[in-house]
Amino acid sequence: MANESTFTSPLIAASEPSRASSPNYNSTDRASLDVNHDGADGADLSTADHSNKTTPTQAFVTLLKGYIGPGCLSLPWAVSQLGLVGGTISIGAMCYWSSHNCWTVVKIKRYIEKSQADSKSQAGSGDLDEKSEGASSQASQAAMTYPDVGGWAFGDAFKDLVAAMICTQQLAICTVFFSFIGENILAVAQLVPDVPVILLSHSGVMTVALPFILGLSYIPNVRKLAPVMVLGLILLFSGFGVLAYIVFAEWPYRPTEPLEIRWINLPLAVCAILYSYEGICLVLPVESSMKDPRKFKKVFWLAMIASGIVFAAVATLCTRAFGDVTSGSITAFLLGKFKDDETIMLFLMLANTFVSLSVLFTYPIQLFPTLELIGPNVQKLLRDHDNPAEDTLAENTEETDDGGIPGDSYFVRTGLVIVTYTIAMIVPNVQVLISLAGAVAGSSNALLIPPVLELALIDHLENKPDETASTKSTPDPQQPATQTSAFRHVLRCNFEGVYWKQKLESFILFWMGFIFMLIGSYASLADIVKIWLGNDE
Repeated sequence: MANESTFTSPLIAASEPSRASSPNYNSTDRASLDVNHDGADGADLSTADHSNKTTPTQAFVTLLKGYIGPGCLSLPWAVSQLGLVGGTISIGAMCYWSSHNCWTVVKIKRYIEKSQADSKSQAGSGDLDEKSEGASSQASQAAMTYPDVGGWAFGDAFKDLVAAMICTQQLAICTVFFSFIGENILAVAQLVPDVPVILLSHSGVMTVALPFILGLSYIPNVRKLAPVMVLGLILLFSGFGVLAYIVFAEWPYRPTEPLEIRWINLPLAVCAILYSYEGICLVLPVESSMKDPRKFKKVFWLAMIASGIVFAAVATLCTRAFGDVTSGSITAFLLGKFKDDETIMLFLMLANTFVSLSVLFTYPIQLFPTLELIGPNVQKLLRDHDNPAEDTLAENTEETDDGGIPGDSYFVRTGLVIVTYTIAMIVPNVQVLISLAGAVAGSSNALLIPPVLELALIDHLENKPDETASTKSTPDPQQPATQTSAFRHVLRCNFEGVYWKQKLESFILFWMGFIFMLIGSYASLADIVKIWLGNDE
């Protein structure tokens, strides 16, 4: 359970915020829900220790690599179902939808942190030493997480639900990464003579990859992961570069007939595009890791625009060059299409290798949101039971200002990696099960929870007392912003008051996300039934 200190950010509470720089949320007579972080409401950057914090460039690379992953390879199939124009428009629309929801979580988190910092500064005594000690204590606390925001909105039960969804989604992604590496490196190894026997099986490749992934997963913070993300991004774009060579080599022979829109597959194709944007759980950790989080908004939107451009370019160029892509993975499709062309096959092997290594280097950043949630709980469990293993913890809650994670340990990191490795090893057709987890947990994190949080914030703003020059109402982290459950809050939503437009927008986004979740879950369950009945092709 979170205590009051959980709702304090070291980047905000280290200095007394000025009233003039307060977020626009602080006034209920304005219909804007934007947070202005261009003022002096951040930490005192001249005195804070930022040796392990990231620069805007490092944050940009981390976000870009976190968003662009194996899901990108399914986009040519999606565009084949929607047509070039419809597919391109859908990619842009899904990019904006996902980014909008991500930013909703960021701005609500900033509102809570800013209000909490204001409350503490007003409650402080006139003793300068006590104020300094309080600021230092606040600066040592962990930054607010996505579940913390959910807990502020609807209480501990909703906080636990958000945490469970995040852990499910991120561990599912990491499990898919293991399986993806195994399948793609195996496909290459089978075409190469005299390779070690261990590389001639799916499980063997994953076993060889395990120590490398473990080593990367021990990197302690986002700043030190930045060079790994750069290398992963270089490898990924190298793979795209090889794929581009194949595209332009085949461009003169491209099909001339237009793609036929398959309306029956339209919902699944749009879901495939939406699920490619799977980085919402990385946004808050990356923002908290920055030296100056006031620059995060620009970094975030640049990364989202760049991701959308890459997705659109890969999908449309491949579809235009090769025509109807019938496989959910463009590399698998091309391996079948050009199996008799040795030159193309060589380049496909290179592309597969580059993309697989890129996924390997991306694994640790996808593990970070789960570490951020599980680490403190493991630490608390060990302390509560007076377990000697507690002494093996690498870091504790008093050391978070150096970029570490509260309750972090090699034991926790190793355990999470082994769990994902084991599932990928023993579960047949793991991608189908992970698809179901993504449909439920991914849709909840990216589509359902953000608009519900915004409705809770609006409810808090509309029901708090009016502010005066001497009185300021701030959220109490011990009490949820609304006393109703999240789903009931949506059902009871009324479109009145100064924020009626924001309410209507959040209401529509929630039900659109709910529809997407149902479609994705149905498709995943249908695949599982086909496999169980032995009808899978």
